[in-house]
Amino acid sequence: MLQERDNYQQIITFMVDYLETAIPSPHLTEATAWSVVTFASKTASSTNRRVAVLYINTVEVLVAYDYRYSPKFSWHPAWVINIDHRAQLPLSLMRMNSKIAEYPAIGPVRRVFCTNSPLKSPVVALAASQLASELLQKEPAAKPGRHNPLLADALFDEMDRRGDHDSVRGSSGPS
Repeated sequence: MLQERDNYQQIITFMVDYLETAIPSPHLTEATAWSVVTFASKTASSTNRRVAVLYINTVEVLVAYDYRYSPKFSWHPAWVINIDHRAQLPLSLMRMNSKIAEYPAIGPVRRVFCTNSPLKSPVVALAASQLASELLQKEPAAKPGRHNPLLADALFDEMDRRGDHDSVRGSSGPS
């Protein structure tokens, strides 16, 4: 279960960072434009396993996963964030493992692999927002289908704790 993980708060924090950086009014578009999905540990290979994914429409934009170099090593948390492929990452960020990946429905994205939040970089935050904006303007072809409302609630609870948004979930503001 996700809540039992040692890095649960890190997962929540990074996903909220993404929502607040890249998705306007996430409380109004939950489960229609974006969704979150969690995975059981049985969805693992011997060297990596998905933990949670944030989708915009059908595109994975943020993936929390565990990795290890080989089965004899211990697991470590890591992230994959998809950003606008045209982003010119500074040399300091190129040390992060990144590559261009292709999605049939939308074309190329830059996939950045990291062990902490790259959204602290203004270049990465802008590129994440640009990709999110493009995805939000497209009509979704299909939904991932397994939106996890409990994880979404935890994300909104973190937003409430931070006090960074002006409306509550599921409403368009005070009545």
